[in-house]
Amino acid sequence: MIDHFREHLDKLFANGIGMLDNALTEAFELLNNFNETGRGSVCSQAIMLVTDGAVDMYDAIFDKYNSPDRKVRIFPYLIGRESAFADNLKWMACTNKGYFTQISTLADVQENVMEYLHVLSRPKVIDQEHDVVWTEAYIDNTVSSLEDSQGPVLMTTVAMPVFSTKNETVIRK
Repeated sequence: MIDHFREHLDKLFANGIGMLDNALTEAFELLNNFNETGRGSVCSQAIMLVTDGAVDMYDAIFDKYNSPDRKVRIFPYLIGRESAFADNLKWMACTNKGYFTQISTLADVQENVMEYLHVLSRPKVIDQEHDVVWTEAYIDNTVSSLEDSQGPVLMTTVAMPVFSTKNETVIRK
């Protein structure tokens, strides 16, 4: 994927307004291409959108490429103090399981951009995904009491996440 960006980097130029519809379409098509050819990771995908504004919500693009499951998460970053486009970018993030951040100054960049890691690392409680994981068979000792040791036996271990079903939200300011 890095090679793709390097190949197209020289074609980029600043000229008035950003064409987010083209950028989002290209990002989704790139992810689809990588998935279809087996080069991409289907399990966790995200688009980081860094912009100084979004004149639209681009819901038609999200409906075409990311519905109904919203498997690609969107992380829009609004650069600058102007907040006229914040609502559109917040909608993109919320509708696509992402996180919106506004970055006012260069000093805020690292702290705010790294916030996406916290969002991606959240448990899969949103989708109620209970992935069961089994270990390979291994040999271990079992002891049910001090006198009742069975010695080495063949075992396996199973693990599954447990989620809180409480309807609670923490609002950060």
